[in-house]
Amino acid sequence: MVKGPLPLFRPATGERGFILEITLTTDTEGGRTFILPTQDNGVFDYVVDWGDNTSNIITTYDSADRIHTYATTGKYEIEIKGECPSLGSFKNDNNHLKVTDIIYWGDISKFGGFRQLGADDWDFRFTGTFNECTNLKSTGVGKIIAKPELITLTDLFSGCTNNSFTSITSGLFDNCVNLTNRAFSKTFMDCNKLISLPIDLFRYNTELSEYAFEQAFQNCSSLISLPIDLFRYNTKVTSFANTFINCSSLTSIPAELFRFNTAVSTNGFHYTFYGCNKLQLNANIFYADGEQSTRFKNRVSAFSSCFEITDFTGSKGIAPDLWNCDFGTETPVKLNCFKGHSTTSLTNYNDIPNDWKGL
Repeated sequence: MVKGPLPLFRPATGERGFILEITLTTDTEGGRTFILPTQDNGVFDYVVDWGDNTSNIITTYDSADRIHTYATTGKYEIEIKGECPSLGSFKNDNNHLKVTDIIYWGDISKFGGFRQLGADDWDFRFTGTFNECTNLKSTGVGKIIAKPELITLTDLFSGCTNNSFTSITSGLFDNCVNLTNRAFSKTFMDCNKLISLPIDLFRYNTELSEYAFEQAFQNCSSLISLPIDLFRYNTKVTSFANTFINCSSLTSIPAELFRFNTAVSTNGFHYTFYGCNKLQLNANIFYADGEQSTRFKNRVSAFSSCFEITDFTGSKGIAPDLWNCDFGTETPVKLNCFKGHSTTSLTNYNDIPNDWKGL
């Protein structure tokens, strides 16, 4: 009997594995073949239900059984139960366009969790699991189940440009408590249909360090606003360079967005909001009123091109008065910080010294 897509019965929450939706549209052997890009990182012992009334038990990362050819085109739900600790990039096997949704991240009682998501070439040039999955509709239901070894989600969803990819699942990263350096670097880069971020998105990622948010939302050109306390608990991070570069629809920044990120230093706010031509600045992005004398004192601080724009189409705001801060023994990097601004974009533009304006 020819096996095709089946209407699947899924058990209640608490009994499900990691479930992925794929859609096969090309009726050739290659078009009907799907590969799980498992990596040599951890112990494998899982059952994969391919969604067409067939399944396999897999005990090695390079098992031939991780490659499955379907009898017909169509939409299938693949469920993994057991230990499948590492998924590389679907792009590596040219299967990324077949991935259309993450149905469920799994229940801990049925799925052992991930210690690696993406393919690492050992030099921080990471390709995330869903990198350039342009047909992916969402970040999935539930929370990522993370093993203690999971320390980075670099590039995880970069290039996911589907029209339905407009938001991020609330609580998605709550279990990823050991993420550290470069953890969210490029994670959502080029997700140009992403409109909003949930509150407390990084609330439990308190071990994030160094370059954890560099280019995290770069070129998210549909992103409109940011939630309060977005980075409130990420106090070990040293750089927000390029985090929101070219977020050209971003209109506002919550007060005190970076107030608690006191470890930020070299390259810290380099190009952070570059090209955000609609962005209404506020005076308290980095500190509360009265903290100008302490916030950056004796700390290496970089603001080069932080708010640089090429034109302005938003509502007039107030620039944070960085020029009035006491930097103590250190000299801030200020090159082009407010370049491109004018009295049209900032009520206190005339108060800004020329070296902060890039003049």
